Parts: sequence; structure tokens; C-alpha cells
Amino acid sequence: MKKITSVILALLLTVAMAMPAFAAEGEENETPCSHVNRTVETVQDATCTEAGCQKVTCNDCNEIFFEPIPARNHTWGSRTSLDGTYHSMTCSVCQATSSEAHTWNQGTVDTEATCTSVGRKTFTCSGCGQTKSEEIPKTSHTFGNWTITPQSHSRICSVCSTPESGNHTWGTPVKVEPTCTQEGSETKICTACNYTIQKTLPKADHTYDNACDPDCNVCKATRSVSHKYSQSWSTSKTEHWHECTVCGDKKDLKSHVPGPAATEKEAQTCLTCGYVIAPKKNHVHKFGTTLVSDSTGHWYACNQCDEKQNFQQHTYEKDCSSKCTMCGYVRNTTHKFGDEYFSDKSGHWQVCSVCGEKSKAESHSPGAEATTTAPQLCKVCGYEVSPVIDHVHDGGDVWMKDEISHWKQCSCGERLEENLHSWKETVQNKDSTTTYICSVCQQEHTEGEPSGMSVFLWWAIRILISLIILVSVAIGVIFFYTKYYAENQDQGGRFSQ
Repeated sequence: MKKITSVILALLLTVAMAMPAFAAEGEENETPCSHVNRTVETVQDATCTEAGCQKVTCNDCNEIFFEPIPARNHTWGSRTSLDGTYHSMTCSVCQATSSEAHTWNQGTVDTEATCTSVGRKTFTCSGCGQTKSEEIPKTSHTFGNWTITPQSHSRICSVCSTPESGNHTWGTPVKVEPTCTQEGSETKICTACNYTIQKTLPKADHTYDNACDPDCNVCKATRSVSHKYSQSWSTSKTEHWHECTVCGDKKDLKSHVPGPAATEKEAQTCLTCGYVIAPKKNHVHKFGTTLVSDSTGHWYACNQCDEKQNFQQHTYEKDCSSKCTMCGYVRNTTHKFGDEYFSDKSGHWQVCSVCGEKSKAESHSPGAEATTTAPQLCKVCGYEVSPVIDHVHDGGDVWMKDEISHWKQCSCGERLEENLHSWKETVQNKDSTTTYICSVCQQEHTEGEPSGMSVFLWWAIRILISLIILVSVAIGVIFFYTKYYAENQDQGGRFSQ
């Protein structure tokens, strides 16, 4: 009968919510009652899991309404162990049961573990008193000091006399580098017993900048050296000399000795080293009209010598342009293509963000086939490869409607033939109101206010009608469940509550 009771309570609460609304509509110019002075009567008491209902009568305005009574919580009894993992509880009110995992304490040591045997420990659940026992692993050996030899080490456990021994295992050596004035050292320590050995490293050699350097860079010790001078002359505009091939020291440094003056056929040179002091005379450069270029720049070249005129570095329109704007020299460049794609019917491409040059166009990669609601798109750039498939809307014969308009609706959601209602007067009601019916969709609409009776009598009639409907529904529900229960009993079944 719980379901029948729940249905009746729901109907009572519905009426309780509707009655204040009716009253508020008829009294919108009056100050609402605060319902502070009231009498409360329990209609249905609450249980552990379900809310109840109480009837409230306002002693000031005589309004009657219903309020829910919150469900109570379970009243759990003591916990009883179910197994090694869970224990259960029973509600002393409704006999409902609940289970939860054991809550183990820190445990009590029953037998201490040693290096030769395991121990035992007992844990107790703080909720139900259930116990469990666990093994405590063996402890480590308690060794004494190492007995050390140059090659090995050994020791014995003070509890069980178990021996441990092995050869030394050396860690990373600690090294002090030697210099040309002081010996170094290398120290190694055993990672197990800390046995240490050390050896001396001999002094290092002196450090010089080069083979001709007479002074050590560390201790400034001196030595005898001899330069290795080149047999060829080294020159500048005014002097010549022999230069050491090791350290660059200069020997035989002297000014040039000019030879015969320059002529149209011969240049003037130094009689000692051959340096050209003055070039041949009367050479008129004849520069071409076409730019000559290499990777460094472009210029106009003399037809008779290597003289360059108007040398300039290459100029490019943008950072990644490949062709010089003046001489046409072509260089290797890398464009900066972004993530954005440009497209047309034939394919898609990217554009360099620096110079605007297009990448090589690629064909579209079609995605899922077009449907009536979605086109087919390129999986790379999103270009519409195929449009949405044509769809003929069909609203059928059923009118959809609301208080304002009516329409027919296609299966795709599109509204068809949507228009405002076409009202026609159909019924003059006894309460002086008029009911209109739409000539297209049969939607009903009532206008006007009741007349010829007091507002109190009008709302009393409406409330009475609501109560009659409520009682009728309740009787129907009780009749239905009673009949269903009887049929289940006749068939040997069980009526589920």
C-alpha cells in the first residue's frame, strides 16, 4: 500500500500548491498573509527513507495547505562481522541493513620478528571487534665491525652468527691533478667497509703557449728555444721580413728597396722581396654594362682586369624572396608557411606569412559523405567538397500548437505552415465567459471574467471542483491497485509494495 499512499500524498500536495495560486490571482491587490499563526496536523508521518505530510491551517486567513515532513535518518544498531572484509548494521526502526568495510587499528605485536624467524601481529576492527593476524617479515642481521685486509672484508651477525664477506668494491676515485710544481694524488674508498688506499701521481710537464715560448705558463720556468723562420718574405705596404712559422716573430725587418719606376709594361717592385710598389701605368678600366654577381653581391667588371665598379650587396623584396631585385641572382630560401589553408574547387594550399608566395597546391581529401544535414568536407582544409543533400520537408497531417500559433513539423525539425490561431466564437459559458476554438487546429481559448457572484463563492466552487476531481482520482487509484492485488492473489502471485 506504500505506492497508493505516495500517490494520494502527491495529489494532496498538488492541490495544496494550486489553491494558493488561485487565491493570489483573485486577490492581487491585497496584502498576502504571512501564515505565522497556524495549526499543524500530521497527515502522514515520515519514515527513515520517505518524507511525510502535514496539514497546515492558517488561523488568520483560514487558508489550508500541506507541507512535507523530512524523512528521518536510520537508527543503526551495533555492528556485526560478516566476514574478514565487511561488517553489517541493522536499523532499529525499519530493520534496514547496511554493510561497510572493517576499520583496522594499528595492531598488536604477538611475536617479535628476528633475523632468523618471522613474527606475528594481530589487528582488531574498531567497529565490530573482528580480528585478523598478519606475518611480520624477518629483520636484517645485526653485524659487528668489519675485519679488513688489503683485498677483502668480513663481519659476523651478533644475533645468529651469520657471516658476511667479500672483496672490496671501489667507488669513484677522488683525484687531485698534479702540476709542474706539485705531485697529485688518487684516493679510492671501498663502498662497503670504507677501506681507503691512495697513490701519488707524478708532477706534470711544463705548459707553454707554443714551441717558441720560453716561459712556463704555470711556474714561469724558462727554457732555451730557437725560432723556425720562413725562407719566404712576409710583406706590408712599406716593409718586409722573415716570420717564424710557429710564433710569428719577425726577423730581418726592413723597408722596401724600390726598383725601376713603373712603366706601361712593368710594375715597380722591391728589389729585395719583389713586393709591387706601383702598378703598371696608363691602364684605363673599361667596365661592362651588365652586372656580374656571386653570393656576396653584384658589380660592373673591368674587361681587362679584376677591378670592380659600384659593388653592392644583393637586395631582396622580402626576407624569404629568392631573387635579387637588381641583378636577378637566385639564392636558396625557406618560406614560413602557417597552419591556415586557402582553397578553391581544385585543391588547397598555404601562403608564406613573409612574402605571400603560395605553396604547391594539393588535391582535397574528402571526408564523410554528405547527408541531408551536413555537407562533405575536406579533412585537411575544411573546404565543402559536396553540399548538403536536397531534403523535401514533410509535415504530415498532425498540427502542433501552443497558446499563440499552430504549425506542422517536419522530421528534421523545420516548422511548416506556421500561423496565428484563427479564433471563432463557439461556446458562451454559464459563468459569462466565452470559449473560442481555432478553426484550423481546434485549440481552445477562454476569455472573460465570471460575473453575478461574489469572488469568494467563485473560488469556493473552483476549490470544490478540484476536491471532487482529487477524490475521484484517489478512488480510481485505490480501485485499480485493489483489483490488481486481488488478481495477483488469485494467480498465486505476490503484490509488490
